[in-house]
Amino acid sequence: MPSRERIPNEIWLEIFRSLPRQALMRVHSTHRQFTAISRPLLFTHFTFHPYLLDIRGYFCAVFYDDIDLEVERLKFWSSEEIAPLVRQCTVAPLECSEAYILNSEFVRRISKFTGLRKLSATQLDLDSAALADICALPLLTDLSIVGCEVEDCDISDMEPLLLRRFFFRGSADRWIPLLDTAFLHELDLTGQLLHKTISAVSSFPRIHTLTATIDLSTASAAAFSKFPAVRILKLEKQRRRRSHPEHTACPSTSHILPLLNTYIGPHELLPLFLEKPTLKNLILDRCRAEELCLVLCTEAPHITSLHATFEHIDSATFETICTSFPGLVDLFIQRPEFYFPEDHERFYPEPAEFFSTLADSPLPRSLQRLAIALKWGELGHFELHSDGSPISVEGRKKLTERCPALTKLRLDGYDFLYTWRRGAGGGGLVQEQSTFGEGKSES
Repeated sequence: MPSRERIPNEIWLEIFRSLPRQALMRVHSTHRQFTAISRPLLFTHFTFHPYLLDIRGYFCAVFYDDIDLEVERLKFWSSEEIAPLVRQCTVAPLECSEAYILNSEFVRRISKFTGLRKLSATQLDLDSAALADICALPLLTDLSIVGCEVEDCDISDMEPLLLRRFFFRGSADRWIPLLDTAFLHELDLTGQLLHKTISAVSSFPRIHTLTATIDLSTASAAAFSKFPAVRILKLEKQRRRRSHPEHTACPSTSHILPLLNTYIGPHELLPLFLEKPTLKNLILDRCRAEELCLVLCTEAPHITSLHATFEHIDSATFETICTSFPGLVDLFIQRPEFYFPEDHERFYPEPAEFFSTLADSPLPRSLQRLAIALKWGELGHFELHSDGSPISVEGRKKLTERCPALTKLRLDGYDFLYTWRRGAGGGGLVQEQSTFGEGKSES
């Protein structure tokens, strides 16, 4: 067809990218030119499961007949014609005697996937040859390793891993020395103590997203100083049994994480980062609101978004939080449902008291979106106002006058949900909806 011959292959390729796989397979069989164009798209992602799963997701043994079929399938995907077309590979073998046959078969063929860009591997046993083959994959940029055992071996002669993203669960001792830190942009070491895992590396100059575990008792600026380009920091506390919450006194430092934009993690480390003018977004782990107030020594007007989960919050601590972040645009506060410590009568006021004083709180004038989800459970039943709102009409009017930029309000309780939205331009139509009791709603 002359009209088809005038269309460049690049245009056909973009068209074929949008087709579902079944349609692409039909196109693949229609014409020699289309076969050549569509063939790489049919083999970009290889998923290899050397085990079976039952309906509950549990591992099942692999029968020998299934192994023969999987080996033949693996031979096809690792052939000289197909393997270079693979861009993503996911493999998750089972720990049983039959599965180890498939494990070794896959590991032996890793080097054939020369076009691989992303590899996700779970519970693979890797010898020195397999580790060297992974390092030698020329286009690999995204590597996820979960529970893979690596034998003791000399890695000095192996090619460095030129990755943009590295995700790891397990022992990272064998992998960290193989990373070329000049290329790495995203590092996820959840479960690994940060200061120990990176102790042998001088710097990670290009990482913009860092996820790791930290020991609050040994937290210091030294570990973070190795990440000058980090913009998103996600930390989790090392799990320990403590009878009382532990507060770590971390001195504020200006030289670490100079580009930090988003912090996700425990409130105890806020003093390290809170004064940084680049920091805009906070997502805090579950704690008591008064614990957060203890580390808020100064105002942070540069913070525009705060999401926090509290085991306990009352009007007084809420006011402290509002005054500490006078530049907030987004504020989301939630308390988990059905959390009743023995002293709930002492620490947890009735929800009616909290919402009745909300309009009098020193909410930032810049606030545009406010969401509060406080689930007191059975202790939290109380009478709503006639329009189904937990705040009176006068209270809502006072709230919008205090926060003239407010466009969205969401109040969520144990047996009610109230939403309020202002129309475009600030003076448009106001939409309200309340849901409570047995699903009854009013607008």
